[in-house]
Amino acid sequence: MPESAPARMMLQKPEVVLPAGAIIKPCPCCGAEAKIEVVFLYGTPAIRIKCPKCYMQHAPVQEGLHLFYGGREDVSFTFEEAIQKSLDIWNRRYIDSK
Repeated sequence: MPESAPARMMLQKPEVVLPAGAIIKPCPCCGAEAKIEVVFLYGTPAIRIKCPKCYMQHAPVQEGLHLFYGGREDVSFTFEEAIQKSLDIWNRRYIDSK
């Protein structure tokens, strides 16, 4: 039986490999161990870190070209850079910045 068109078009999730020495801090709300995951936004892989207990998460960081990212034009992330940016966002704590 031939595969249906949607089944053929399903996207493969790339494997997330953390940079050497990288850590994911616990959830800032409940303290649970957070998980890094790949989601797809308009067919392009994006990285987000999410708490499986309280479901806190940050906005996904998408691979590819971003127009007007953070007030700058034409910012582009590779998949590895998206992983690092996601880690930077999740691991940033107000108390650490003082």
